[in-house]
Amino acid sequence: ESVRNYFMDVWNILDWVSFVIFIMGFAAKDNHPNASGTLWLDSVDRGYLWYYWYSISLCLQWLRLLRVLSFDKQMGVLVITIQKMFFDIFRFGLIFICLWVGFGFLMRGSTNDPELYHPTSNCTFEDTAVDCWQSMFFIRVFLQTMGEFFHDSMQTDAEVVALFLIIIVMNILLLNLLIAIMSSTYDDIR
Repeated sequence: ESVRNYFMDVWNILDWVSFVIFIMGFAAKDNHPNASGTLWLDSVDRGYLWYYWYSISLCLQWLRLLRVLSFDKQMGVLVITIQKMFFDIFRFGLIFICLWVGFGFLMRGSTNDPELYHPTSNCTFEDTAVDCWQSMFFIRVFLQTMGEFFHDSMQTDAEVVALFLIIIVMNILLLNLLIAIMSSTYDDIR
């Protein structure tokens, strides 16, 4: 029972994740070849991979400092609120993703770009998401939710209507929903 409680605590999970990422960074920095004589991360830029993993590990350790701050009466309420809001954001993220993908298909269907239906090049596994024409509309909708509307590249009235719906649902409705969820969480804890 005590082992289960230990691994159910968010702060202990944070410690273990940080430790594992640190070990991964240490292993990536190690230049010993494996049994076949090749390095185990040949396809990755090893010069920076270890640095990224160390940085993530250090970031998680600094987040661990919040646990120390939680012992103060006023700071503790804020730390607990932040911890609970991460779960709220996860649930909100599921709603956001469903609407994001749906509006991505709406934006894809509302354009009259002939390149969309007859692409000159097919996407391969090596292409990035930005280079791949199939994902352009999903990236575009995500950026529209962040305020980049691409109104100068819109060619049809259907795209303008889709943008209007995106602004109302994704920007106004979902933002207010997120504020309400977080306010409710803060009120429950306070």
